[in-house]
Amino acid sequence: MSLINYYNYNGKNIGPPLTYSKLKGVMFFLPVSYSRAYEITNKDGVSPIRISPKKALLGLTFFDFIDCPVGPYREIALTIPVSLNYRYKPDIVPLLFQKSLSKYFALYTIMLGMNTLHGQKHANKIFGYPVYNNLLNIDFVYNNRDINVSVRDNGNDILIFKNNINKKFKKYKRSYQTIFHADDGVKLVNLSATTVESSTYMDKLTNFQLGEHSIANKIKDLEPSMFSLQTSFYQNAVETLSNPENIKI
Repeated sequence: MSLINYYNYNGKNIGPPLTYSKLKGVMFFLPVSYSRAYEITNKDGVSPIRISPKKALLGLTFFDFIDCPVGPYREIALTIPVSLNYRYKPDIVPLLFQKSLSKYFALYTIMLGMNTLHGQKHANKIFGYPVYNNLLNIDFVYNNRDINVSVRDNGNDILIFKNNINKKFKKYKRSYQTIFHADDGVKLVNLSATTVESSTYMDKLTNFQLGEHSIANKIKDLEPSMFSLQTSFYQNAVETLSNPENIKI
């Protein structure tokens, strides 16, 4: 069994599994260079999922955690969907697969960025996620018609976008695996969620801008196409993260 790490928040030790009781969010999947994505994930023995011979995917997720164990905070996550089983490597977004196939896939976490110290520290100390050092300014505005997000670091633009929302919301139960590089090897965290969400497909990102910043450069280095294969907006969600496990690939 993995050692449980705790984080002290307002005099109380909290540890996994952790439930985030209310959040909103938006997730994009952008086609990117397979070879560039492979350079990132290969050091941990996993391969990106291909959507064509030369294309993989980059997940960009923005969360507004409204009610959670360490107080409200906002987050940006950069992930690459990867295969965990070399005998079974279908070329499709894992989130579109049935739950029974989820064991074959994971979201390889490149980096998380947060806007509060408690958000940063609990993600790193409890789970071991790679976290950007600086606190970011993450604006998240939802007005029932569209969503506006901007991410800045000390006044420097990282990313700005505006996107229309599909108003046909449905309730789902989701389960994902996230994996990431840690000091003591590769870790896996299971994530389960109940969501009220809507999705659109093949969205051209006309209101999407990347600034001059190290995080923006991580995205640019992957040579992204400026359309989203799948865009999901979470109107409301409850999310639970498991205790991290060390795994061998």
